[in-house]
Amino acid sequence: MACAPGGRYNHGGRNTPLDNRGTAITDNHPSPPPPRPRRPGRARLPLLLALTALLSAVGTVLALWAAGAFDRARVLGPQRLVVTSRNWAHRTPDADRTTHQGEVGPGPRWFSCWTHGEPLTALGHAGDIWVRTTNDQGGGDVYISADYLARNDPGDLPPCT
Repeated sequence: MACAPGGRYNHGGRNTPLDNRGTAITDNHPSPPPPRPRRPGRARLPLLLALTALLSAVGTVLALWAAGAFDRARVLGPQRLVVTSRNWAHRTPDADRTTHQGEVGPGPRWFSCWTHGEPLTALGHAGDIWVRTTNDQGGGDVYISADYLARNDPGDLPPCT
């Protein structure tokens, strides 16, 4: 079969239009345009935005953690602390016999504040922190050395004023 003049292929007396490549066009509708190629990275945009938000949240949490925002909240005020052994209580934060005001026995006791006072070595510890409490005989506002506390620390007590 031979090609008819005008770029048409003759199929037994029928003329069929041909496209530029010589392929028969079977209908009169134009072919749809080819799909537009996707821009690279466009599908990754939501993923990148989500990742950026996640990293920002992690950064915020790390900054708050470094600043101590997640530490146990401190409540300053009277605290129940454990005294490790019987010891003398004093009217002022020192170990002078003239300020002796009774004794504080071992066990849990209420303390109201702490202050710096005369340095004292007791129970293998040396320190100048004294805590204010009531003694076992009911006397108020007496001090014992923080060295007699189980943690050897005034904890969350406020400073005495």
